[in-house]
Amino acid sequence: MARTGPPTPPRKTAAGSRRMHRREFLCERAQALAATRSAPATASRPPASRPHLRVTAPAPPPHCTDPAPPASRPPASRPHPRVTAPGLPSPTQASGNLREGTPPPMRHVVLHALADGLAPAEVYRRISDFRRYPEYSDTFREVRVEPPLPDGSTVSDWTVEFRGGLMRWRERDTYAPETFSLAFEQLSGDFQSFEGSWRCEPHGGGTLVVFTAAFDLGIPSLAEILDPVAESTVRTNIARVLRGLADAEVIDERATAARG
Repeated sequence: MARTGPPTPPRKTAAGSRRMHRREFLCERAQALAATRSAPATASRPPASRPHLRVTAPAPPPHCTDPAPPASRPPASRPHPRVTAPGLPSPTQASGNLREGTPPPMRHVVLHALADGLAPAEVYRRISDFRRYPEYSDTFREVRVEPPLPDGSTVSDWTVEFRGGLMRWRERDTYAPETFSLAFEQLSGDFQSFEGSWRCEPHGGGTLVVFTAAFDLGIPSLAEILDPVAESTVRTNIARVLRGLADAEVIDERATAARG
């Protein structure tokens, strides 16, 4: 005889619980930021105006009215030709690119720094040592790097502070020592997507370091509040790491204002 009773609730997977925890955490951070902003002033209600009396002139006698002239039809206007500047998308194309439901673009970060007196090979070697990043910025709680894969790439796990909480992700790092560059891409974690690169170029008697990153927190409704905070955090921490690892000075105006 079949057992009757309330249905067994579905079990939550670890991935689903993690996504729910990340969304709740980012929503709390956005609410905290929004609370610090000044509340908009309450608009004063205009005084109610008194209704005006409608005055109607008496209708003239029927024998004094003139017949109304026939309504004339306005001439049809010719449509103006649409002119599009060369190299620019047409209005139809532009509206199609911004149609409803299109995901917002990823947030990009670009940072330049100069390391005087160090060759690109040496700066590249220091930047590739991810395990030392927590020594120069408390924001990096933990960085673990696994042994290299057969193709030379590595997989690393990162734990970073963000607005009073922790963000974690797992990334794959691909190295190109012949060009003193490396690239990274998130495999799993709290970002919707996260990728970027490092590049070291000779510059005078030292090295120019170029760091790029693109990320998406995965909550479009809170992107206006959270994305600028995340970008500032990335810039500040990368500037501290470069200063500690290679005594490099950031030369970007925005990053220089954010470091410290």
